[in-house]
Amino acid sequence: MRTTTISIETPPHTSNHSTIFVYSETAHPIHALFIDVRDGAALITPEMDADSEEDDDIESKSEVYQAFLEHLKKLVRQDGTMHESIDTIRIDRASFSMPSYSMWKAMDGLKPKHLDIGCGWDEACDMEPLGAFNEKWELETLVLRGFTDEIGDARLPGVFGGLKALTLELCSNVRFNLPEKLTALCHLTIIGNDNLDAFTTLCKLNPAVPGLLQTLNLQCDHRLSNNKIKKFRTTLARCTALISVRLILGGPGKIRSFVDVPRILSGSLEHLTFRGIPGMNKGLPLWLESASDPAWLPQLKTISFGLDVTPATPGSTPPKDIVAISNQVEDFLDVLSSHRPNLQILNDF
Repeated sequence: MRTTTISIETPPHTSNHSTIFVYSETAHPIHALFIDVRDGAALITPEMDADSEEDDDIESKSEVYQAFLEHLKKLVRQDGTMHESIDTIRIDRASFSMPSYSMWKAMDGLKPKHLDIGCGWDEACDMEPLGAFNEKWELETLVLRGFTDEIGDARLPGVFGGLKALTLELCSNVRFNLPEKLTALCHLTIIGNDNLDAFTTLCKLNPAVPGLLQTLNLQCDHRLSNNKIKKFRTTLARCTALISVRLILGGPGKIRSFVDVPRILSGSLEHLTFRGIPGMNKGLPLWLESASDPAWLPQLKTISFGLDVTPATPGSTPPKDIVAISNQVEDFLDVLSSHRPNLQILNDF
C-alpha cells in the first residue's frame, strides 16, 4: 500500500510502505492519505490565538495554515497522475475545530472509498461539509475513533448512507440519523462504551440495517440496564442475514438478561465468537441444550466460546467455581462438535 502523509506544519510525503493502520477488515487501501491535524485549531483565525504577544507570530501561523491548505489542494489536482488515486483518507487528532470547513473544501475533488477519523479524548468533529462537495464521495467504509456527541445532535452527511462497513471505536452517543438512511450496511463493528445501545439506536433509525448485516462485532465492557439489554436482544433477533457474529461481554452487566443469547442467533451464522463473564454460566444449560439440536446453527463452520474467569481487579481472587465453569464450557463444545465433524473450534479472544 502507498501512503501519503501530511500534517499542519509538514508538507506531504509519499512512501511505498504502509505507515498507518486502517481499522477495518473490509477496507483494502491502495493509496492512503494520512492527515495529522494536531494544533490546527489555533492556526485557523488570529482570534483563536489571542494570547500571542506579537502580531507577527499570529501572521506566521496564519501563513502556515494557508500553506497546509494549498498542499491539500495540490494533492487533489495531482491525484492519480503521479501515483495511484487516493482511495483512503485517515485524519488523526480531530477536534471540534478540525477538520475545519476550509480543510474539508480543500479535499473536494478526491474520490476516497474509505474514511477513518480519530478524535481526541471526549471530542467530536464537524463532518457535515462532506455533504456539500461538488464531487460527491462514494464512501464504502467509515471508521470513527473516540467521537463523542454530548447531546446527540451531530449533523452527519448524507454521503454516509451508502456505507457498506462501519466501525465505531470508543465512541459515545453517536446517532446515525442521516438525511439518507443506511441502505447498504453489511459490516458493523462497535467497540467499547455504549456499544449495545448504539447498535439498537442505529438499527431503529435505519430500519433496513437488521436485514442487511452480515458481520456484527460488538465488544461491551460496562453495566447496562435491563431495558437496554431487552432492546438489544430484540434487535439482534431481527438480524436474520448474519454470517459472522463476535459478541464480547465484560464488566458487571445484568447477567440474567443475557442467558437466552443462543435462542436469538440467526440460523444463517457460519462463524460465532462469544465471550461472557463468569456469572453467565447460569445460561450454559441453554447453550448445551441448543448444541444438542442439529438444527441449531446448521451452517456453523467455526466457533470460539468461553467465559472470562480472570479477576475483574488485578490481584483479586478468581471465581471459586472456575474449574466447574471451564468444564461446562468444554461440555458445550464437545456436544456441539459431536454431530458437526467439520466444525473448527478456535480460541481467538
